[in-house]
Amino acid sequence: MNHSLCGKLAAFAFHHPTELRDRNGTVPAELVTINAAAARVRLGRAAGDLYAPGRRLRLNPCLPRLDSGPEGLDCIVDWLRGNEIGVRFATPLPMGIHDLQDQL
Repeated sequence: MNHSLCGKLAAFAFHHPTELRDRNGTVPAELVTINAAAARVRLGRAAGDLYAPGRRLRLNPCLPRLDSGPEGLDCIVDWLRGNEIGVRFATPLPMGIHDLQDQL
């Protein structure tokens, strides 16, 4: 399990509203940290009840200057811990850490 967001600096979101989507529907969540490669997301229940490592999802980080499209950003669940999950983006975000932090 890699809890370090792929070993890179991350913007701290704390309680920024976000959504996770998969074939079973949409789950409201909170964005905790994010960088160009990965994000840490807090759910309202145990993460293991909903997801498993390797599961493909879409994350809608709800950031105004990041065009995540109507379906969100493709990502893969990397780790689970309690009510948090770590996801890796299929394609790195086109924004640096300072740009991401400015939007949170």
